[in-house]
Amino acid sequence: MTPTTTPNRPWGVTVLIGLVLMFTGLQILRVWAALRSWDVLTSLPLQVPPAYLLASGALWAALGGGLLYGLALRRAWAPRLARWASLAYAAIFWADRLLLQAAGPHNSGWMFEAALGLILLGSLFAITASPDAKAYYDERHQE
Repeated sequence: MTPTTTPNRPWGVTVLIGLVLMFTGLQILRVWAALRSWDVLTSLPLQVPPAYLLASGALWAALGGGLLYGLALRRAWAPRLARWASLAYAAIFWADRLLLQAAGPHNSGWMFEAALGLILLGSLFAITASPDAKAYYDERHQE
């Protein structure tokens, strides 16, 4: 391949970009909903302050935006950031779920959430470890 040609984006990378786009969009929606419903949130007996919901949504939205930038523009650091960010999100998700949420009947879906989380993490790691993705994000092919 000559330095002036750009390879087609692998299908797995396209799927990964789509997943990150959906995640980022949901976090932006989370920030908007927290701002829009601030008065309601402050009146509820929540385990965490509403500012936590707003700040965590804003943090993940910003991280998702940066990751989208890196994945879409073929930055060599993007696959590594995707792996670390997904592990951090999973750890924080389960810490929130186990430590901050009140126990009750709403905890009955934990098995589904665990299975879905493992499937998504496994898919992300498989995509970023694939030879096509490694070649696509190879630093020697960067412009």
